[in-house]
Amino acid sequence: MSGFGGGKHQVVVECLPDELLLRAPGALRLLAQCGLRFWAKPQIGSHVTRSSVRGTTLVPRAPCGMIPPVHARERHSVVMTLTLDPRYPLVWRTPNSLQLGVDNPPVVLDSVTLGHERMLAGLAVGLTPAGLLLIGTESGLTSLQIGDFHAQIQPALATPRETPHAQIAVSGIGPTVDRLGWRLTEAGLESHATGPRPEAAAEASCSPDLAIVVGHYVLDPEFRGVWLRRDVPHLPIVYGDTSVTIGPTIEPGFGPCLYCLELHHRDSDPAWPALAIQLLGTHSTAESPFLASEVATLATRMALRRLDPAESDADHGHAHAAPSLTLDAITGEQTWRVRSRHPECGCEGIASTSALGLQGIGSANSHPNVDLWSLPRTSEAVSVPA
Repeated sequence: MSGFGGGKHQVVVECLPDELLLRAPGALRLLAQCGLRFWAKPQIGSHVTRSSVRGTTLVPRAPCGMIPPVHARERHSVVMTLTLDPRYPLVWRTPNSLQLGVDNPPVVLDSVTLGHERMLAGLAVGLTPAGLLLIGTESGLTSLQIGDFHAQIQPALATPRETPHAQIAVSGIGPTVDRLGWRLTEAGLESHATGPRPEAAAEASCSPDLAIVVGHYVLDPEFRGVWLRRDVPHLPIVYGDTSVTIGPTIEPGFGPCLYCLELHHRDSDPAWPALAIQLLGTHSTAESPFLASEVATLATRMALRRLDPAESDADHGHAHAAPSLTLDAITGEQTWRVRSRHPECGCEGIASTSALGLQGIGSANSHPNVDLWSLPRTSEAVSVPA
């Protein structure tokens, strides 16, 4: 390689034939790792002519804070790389047609030419749009044909999707809590186990983006206020004797809270408060390692959905309801239900004060000193300072 153009940020690679692009994908990967971009541009100089060399100008992206030279300023931008999505295998349907993907192929190409094959080989390792144009042009395709190919192949190109970096607090004990830690880590999330005691969760120094509370039959009532007071979304997982319920995700100021769920349960079974007191602290034998693995996977997917900004904003459109999933412990059958606020719960008042921009207002169901089953039955009576 030799310098060209008088600037240290501009490099000309001499004798760069098409074979380098087509047969040496590792070279392209190396250029990309070095932060270099390239496109075809004939150079004229004392030892480089239009007829002898197809010059390729390489201009690295300047480090943060560095002003690129004048000749490179207009080119100093983020380089878009086109890469085939590795999820979709390339398989031939006939000697002249191929598809990308198997189950539901997003792309099927008919009348595949040598130029198409070369462009696909380049896209397998990654190309800039200019690199794609170079390969197609040198293979005898017109700009219109290359553009049509680019449009056809678009559904099979990889789309960058970053896993949200978030901290998840997991309260509880048992195989489900253990497997949640593994699944969350595998999903690229950071998990912190706070143990089974609500006071331990309340004393946690971290400020998680989401909390998951695992319990049996009935959650400790102290958990109702631990995360609500800290304005942390939380996902309950409650095992019964024949099923386990995941969700709904409790959004402070949106949708139902944990006390709403208990009030709805009381409405469907007036004896539930008496049953719940007896079941508090009881361990369900339905929590087998096999079921715990399935629950942990489903809960992790729900957590990822909640942490996705686009999905989360869409869910907030249904401010008074949230979905929960009940999983049969024997058959694995899944049943989705929509959970709503209870008119007697004070969380309705929380949403109203949040809309007014008020701070420091709580409700009796989030106050640690309020008795579990003897709360007032009107929303006006339950709003007290936190």
